[in-house]
Formats: sequence, C-alpha cells, structure tokens
Amino acid sequence: MNSTQNYGFMYNEFMLDTSRNVVVKRTRNLPNGNHEAEKKVKKEIQFYKYVHSIPRLHQFRMPALVHSQIHPPELHIEYFPLHEPLTERFPYRSPIEARNVIREILDCIHQLHENSPRLQITWEEYRTSIRQECYDKIVERYLSIHWKNDVYPEFERLKYVNGIKVKSLLEYADIIRKRIEYAPNRYLTFIHGDTHLGNILVPKREHERDSQNRTDPYVFIDPRGYYASYDGFGERRYDYAKLLFGISGYSKFDLMSIDTCDITEVIDADNTQRADNTQRADNTQRVLNINIPFILDYADIYTSLDTPEWQSSVPEITHEMTRIISLSIWLGNNSTFLSPQKKLTSLMIARYLCERFLQHTHVKN
Repeated sequence: MNSTQNYGFMYNEFMLDTSRNVVVKRTRNLPNGNHEAEKKVKKEIQFYKYVHSIPRLHQFRMPALVHSQIHPPELHIEYFPLHEPLTERFPYRSPIEARNVIREILDCIHQLHENSPRLQITWEEYRTSIRQECYDKIVERYLSIHWKNDVYPEFERLKYVNGIKVKSLLEYADIIRKRIEYAPNRYLTFIHGDTHLGNILVPKREHERDSQNRTDPYVFIDPRGYYASYDGFGERRYDYAKLLFGISGYSKFDLMSIDTCDITEVIDADNTQRADNTQRADNTQRVLNINIPFILDYADIYTSLDTPEWQSSVPEITHEMTRIISLSIWLGNNSTFLSPQKKLTSLMIARYLCERFLQHTHVKN
C-alpha cells in the first residue's frame, strides 16, 4: 500500500519485530482521538480469535495470533518473511493461469465459509445488511467529500472517461440498490472481508521449491472483521467480490502514486444540437474527459466473466451478485485515498466500470 496517499497508514502504524517474527499493528495516537481505527482493530482481533477456534480449516491459512491487547487496541501476528503479496505475481495476461489461481484461492476461502457456524437471519435482515454495504455506505462516503472544493474545481463538468460518457455515482448506486434487493439470503458465514490480491501472500519465487509440499501456499492477512452491523459474519459473495475487485485493477492501483490527472475538454455528443437541429451557441455542450489508460489493462476481466471457460471454472466470480458487489466496492473505494488526484481517479474508474459492466447485469438467486 502507498502510505503517502492511503488512509490505512495515517490511522495505524505497523512495526516488524524480527526477534519474535511478529508484525505489530496498533492505532496511532491522534489529537482528536482515533476511535474508528480502534474499533476496526478490535474487530480484526476478534476475527482472528474466531478463525483460530475452528479446527477444520486445512486450506484457509491465516497468521497465528501471537498477542492481542484491547486497550489500546494492538495486534501481534505471525510474520511470513519468505512470502510476498500476490499483486505482482498474479497472471493477469494469461487467462488459463488466472483461472487456475482464482480457483485455488476460492477453494481456500470455501474452507472458511463451509466450516463457519451459520448465522440465521430473516430476508429483511439480509436485505438491510446488503443495502448497508453496497448502497448506504457508498452514498454516505461520497456525500462526505467536497468534490468541487477539495478535489477538483470543475468536478461537475467531468462527464467522460476514456471517451465514454458516464453517469453520476449516485445514479449507479441507485441501480445497484435496486438490483441487490432481489437477492435474499437466509444466513451469513464468517468472511475475511478483504480478499484482494494485496492481502493474499504467496511464497517468494526463490522459495517456491521449498514450498511445493505445503498444503497452504496462500496466506490470508488483514481481515476486515465485520460486515454491515455484524462482527465476523457476512455475505460469502463479498469475499468473492473483493477478489474480483482486486484482479480487475484495484490491487495494482492501490500501489500507485497519482499526482496529476489527464483531463481535457470535449464536445458532449448528446448535446451538440438544439431540438431544431441548430448548433448551440453557448458552452454548455463542452464537458470534460479524464483519460485513464490504466483501466484498459485490467477492466476487461469483466468481459471475461461472460465466457463459458470462466463460468464453468470459477462460477463464484462470474455470478451476477459477485459482479454487482464488486462494482459497489469500486464506487466506495475513493474514500480510502488522501491524494485528491488519486481520489478523483478512483471515482472515475468506478464510474467507467459501472457504465460498461453494470447496465446489463441482473441478479439471480
């Protein structure tokens, strides 16, 4: 994670204790308190305790909880010096290899879901929880930001991304809200909650040979610890959606520093003429386009989801609900960045992806 542009390192500090082979995570002391970060670390500690109480987790490997201190919240977990995040190692350019890796990851995550106790809930409780995660949170985060004053003065004129006209975040959020209401569930399971590639460790290349006999080549770190109003428990497809979110570009984007945006003025194709076919005389037809080449390197993962090869080998990823949740995560992602340029770029990536891949997505139970 880029600590200069992301919130995580602003509210938490991390230390490596090599003498004990332990990573220490604690909340920073801030002048006005750090209550939200303290709450999240507490939930993370509790999740480690939940998971390590399940004896049948053979494939889902998490660091051992070495020590935890609740006041102030402090987490000590096992360090894996011979491992590295999957972000740079994921085979983005090889569909067959990508599906194989995704299948292996999903098989590990299934161990967590299948061996979890099931929290029975009503359909209405489920609808409330999924709406909180995929709509309420997204809208609240978006409205908390002064986009014009603090991010980009001409924010309202940004209508195009890579030459494609996009709608507002609130319009896409409303589409998502309507779609998820038709996918009721009756129970929740333990979920990791943040299974993007940066939180999945694999053996470093120079140690792969030493790890061939391991039954747990993937190690899952940095669990979220909560979902909506539930601690530990959540919608299992949220784990699949976070994985899709990661492989569709987020895990790489998270590591990037963005200090400038390529924004140019363009003619709004939908407003170039009046109703009587005469050219408009004012400038309202001129809007802004942001060019983000990065998207083109990863966005087509969503196109792959419609192919038989993907649907037969990794159906959890291709499920409509997974796609919709992943797009909602993209919509809410901008709030995690400090840099105005990165915040804006993240938002516009989300609007672009929703315009291309949300419109024809319908949830099936």
